[in-house]
Amino acid sequence: MRWRLKLFVVKNRKRELILSSIPKNENARHVEPHIEQHTGQNTGQHTSTQIIELSEIVAQVPSGPALLGGNMSLLHGVKVKLTVLLGHADTTLGELMDLKEAAILKIDRHVDCPVDVMVDGNVVARGQLVVVDDHFGVRVTEIAQAVKA
Repeated sequence: MRWRLKLFVVKNRKRELILSSIPKNENARHVEPHIEQHTGQNTGQHTSTQIIELSEIVAQVPSGPALLGGNMSLLHGVKVKLTVLLGHADTTLGELMDLKEAAILKIDRHVDCPVDVMVDGNVVARGQLVVVDDHFGVRVTEIAQAVKA
């Protein structure tokens, strides 16, 4: 199967790779790898396109040791971003656009309900909102149970 790999480079040096398949009927059966480059007229965006050939992968039964092999300490230094969810508020777009300073949004959580501590949209713990040295914090009151997928 042939694939088209595009690299977009914008003025702020942000790079984005896009990999898309090329239909079998496009061009000849075998295409020598080549690179096309151009610059957008008013966008300052540079694009490089390269056609590459990738062989089909035959599914195999995994073998060998597990990735972590039970050694969870390998993950201890991995940084994650926690999100603390206080609740949700429903409003209309018109009400949102009319918001002014000092307006109050009522959320769907009661004062005595715990807040959710989340990683990547998944609740990993719950707790009470507290103040620590002029910052908000969470006193963890329960840890979520692991669910096997």
